[in-house]
Amino acid sequence: MRNNNADTYSLNKYKNNMALKKGVVLNPNGRPQGSPNKSTTEIRNAFQMLVSQNIEQLQNDLSEMTPDKRVSYIIKLSEFILPKLQSLSLDTQIDLEYKSLEALLTKAPDEVIERLTQKILTLKSLSDD
Repeated sequence: MRNNNADTYSLNKYKNNMALKKGVVLNPNGRPQGSPNKSTTEIRNAFQMLVSQNIEQLQNDLSEMTPDKRVSYIIKLSEFILPKLQSLSLDTQIDLEYKSLEALLTKAPDEVIERLTQKILTLKSLSDD
């Protein structure tokens, strides 16, 4: 159970300074971080429906365009339908790789782990020379 005094303190501090420290949440029952808001989801779904219901007309319109314009419009349309990829920091990528490697190693037989260890030691000794 949350401490109401702490929540009141945070709210008062926010009202006085108009700034919050990272991780301070004034509405713990709010939308989770990273989840799309309701109106964005509804608009995206409506746009997908509009495109799918007019696909034939879109095909005709696109075929009448020059190739460079056609590609440009397809890319612009895709931004509304396909999710954008987020770039990951190098540290995040390395952490993800280590986690998947760790998951593989926990399932690997001892013989495979021994062969991997020998290969790593061989490569290390070659790089040291």
